[in-house]
Amino acid sequence: VKALRRNGIDICDEDCGGLLISVSGTGFSLYSDGDYIASASSVEMMLSKISLYMKNNQ
Repeated sequence: VKALRRNGIDICDEDCGGLLISVSGTGFSLYSDGDYIASASSVEMMLSKISLYMKNNQ
């Protein structure tokens, strides 16, 4: 998880699941506490996946 945090943008602290976005040449990947959740090719798609994940995991 620490390697992911260095290469990604930590969008939330541990209090809301430790969500992390990792950016690569192929797009964006979403992780929660180091577990892979979803991928997206655009920022808009990633934001919708984050909002869906947050809604389902309140």
